[in-house]
Amino acid sequence: MECDEYPFASTYQGAAGPTGKGHGHYSVRAVNGKHNGDHGSALKRFYDAHHVASSHPFCVSIAN
Repeated sequence: MECDEYPFASTYQGAAGPTGKGHGHYSVRAVNGKHNGDHGSALKRFYDAHHVASSHPFCVSIAN
């Protein structure tokens, strides 16, 4: 199991973001390590494909 967080750790608002704090406005949960790694890889591909760089804003839409 690994710790996953939202907002994503790689974002400014994330628990492990550039500020390293997330200002207390984040949630964490234990998740399967493979799933966590797969999500991290998919998120990096998204950043690369859409040229998301540090401090670039973007929205996250949850589809059910």
